[in-house]
Amino acid sequence: MMAGLSPPGYDNIMIGSNVIRAIIDKSGNSRMGLPSLFAFCVSTRFVTWFAVGVGKGRIGAENGRGRLG
Repeated sequence: MMAGLSPPGYDNIMIGSNVIRAIIDKSGNSRMGLPSLFAFCVSTRFVTWFAVGVGKGRIGAENGRGRLG
């Protein structure tokens, strides 16, 4: 499924595993990879909740709905 979503030439790159490996290599602790990635995902979720204008996006989606079909 990821191969269908990835651009040509980037089929075999899995971002999550590469990020975890980089965190493990940098910290030297194999137990810190997954918790660090989890903390990163949670922090980006908060940024998304507070920095993205959901109402503005809904209005834009409703206004652009007629242009697609």
